[in-house]
Amino acid sequence: MTMDECAEIQQLRKEISALTQDKRKLELDAKRREEAMQSALDKATERAERAELATDVLGKAVTSMPGAPGVDSDAEEKSSPAPNNASTSKDAKRKKR
Repeated sequence: MTMDECAEIQQLRKEISALTQDKRKLELDAKRREEAMQSALDKATERAERAELATDVLGKAVTSMPGAPGVDSDAEEKSSPAPNNASTSKDAKRKKR
């Protein structure tokens, strides 16, 4: 080997070392960015789930409010079973006699 070849090999080894370090830095940066993005995604998903639950609860609260616009205030009365008026019916029959 000549002195020029040895110098060239030494220079190429330095370049390989520098490129390897750059690659490690890029991989580490990419991993950090991925972790940050995953964390942000997790937080956004959690906020979306909480917002969905809140919307559901508020929707149920609004539909249960009597006299609310767009809500049938008699819906609860209509859907409730008829009370047992046996005693009232007996009293009505007695009054007729």
